[in-house]
Amino acid sequence: MKFFRWLSFITLLLLLSVSRVHAALMLTFNPDFVWDASHVVIVNPQGRVLESLKGDLKPNVQLSLSDLKVSNEISVDLQPYGVPTQTEKISSEKLLLLLDRKKSGFKLHGVQLGFFVEGSETISVAWFAHGNAYATAQINNPGPVRVVVFGDEKTFRQRLVNILNTQKALQIATKTPLKKRAQEISSFMKTHAHWLHGTAFRETLGALSLCGQSATPIYLALLNDWKMRWMYRFVALSFADAVGEKSGATFTAVVEKELVYWRRTSPHLCIGWWNNAPKQGFSQREIEALRVHYERLDGALNALKRFRYPPCKSVVTQTRALWRALPQLEARKFSGPIGESCDTILKRLN
Repeated sequence: MKFFRWLSFITLLLLLSVSRVHAALMLTFNPDFVWDASHVVIVNPQGRVLESLKGDLKPNVQLSLSDLKVSNEISVDLQPYGVPTQTEKISSEKLLLLLDRKKSGFKLHGVQLGFFVEGSETISVAWFAHGNAYATAQINNPGPVRVVVFGDEKTFRQRLVNILNTQKALQIATKTPLKKRAQEISSFMKTHAHWLHGTAFRETLGALSLCGQSATPIYLALLNDWKMRWMYRFVALSFADAVGEKSGATFTAVVEKELVYWRRTSPHLCIGWWNNAPKQGFSQREIEALRVHYERLDGALNALKRFRYPPCKSVVTQTRALWRALPQLEARKFSGPIGESCDTILKRLN
């Protein structure tokens, strides 16, 4: 379905943007949110639990939909991409609720991606009717939050189950004795690769970092995995957390390689290349290559900021000089300017 392909992009955008731009958060339901909720249940229109997918709520337990401020009556936008919109009133047959247990009782799960966002509870509900799944989506930000169809109910529910099974598998892997844990997590990542993004990916890296030096081969494989190209910075930081300055040689070598690339490429760039490369005559493949190389350099420098590693001083100094001489190199994207990262590293070394 078009919406699920779109959701994969949104998940990556959220992960990249939470530390910088609050406005980038799209108030859109994502099945991945079940990972953080303490309870996930399916209820009937009166709030009686029919199925418990996560947590200790049993079937037939009664929840108050009015207390949760949830209605089984929804107005579905039939043309979420169209203007003006066309809506249809639907009475749901079942509801999916993502809940957190509080002292005062159960509340809708407030989605948090590095910070809490006003109104995020509204994306912790989905509705089932006529064989379809419906949930809230914000197509544009700023823009209205709408209820739209998210595909058929069977596929939607299977996605939820797959994510929850992935979470259980990670919990099992992390309980393995430390000597074998890195390999168990590596096997887990290969088996469940399709579901590892967002919170699942961050928690997996967090578990891997606790394995220390034994996880080094796994990190090196991830850093060189093309499929991980947009997650390079997060893998790099996790590796740095796992082994500290022992990863310094790896990231210094990355900066050396990227410096060669940017010296060769920089004469062809104009200011604003990150977003305006198509207007500057670059092909889509060339644009992706530019961004991937930037991600790698940015990730390596951010990792080197985690510890003091004197052997990197020369190449970081050269990188800073290039960036100062050619201001068009600075993409000024989510992760922060390359020049500032160089300054931070050199300040620690001096």
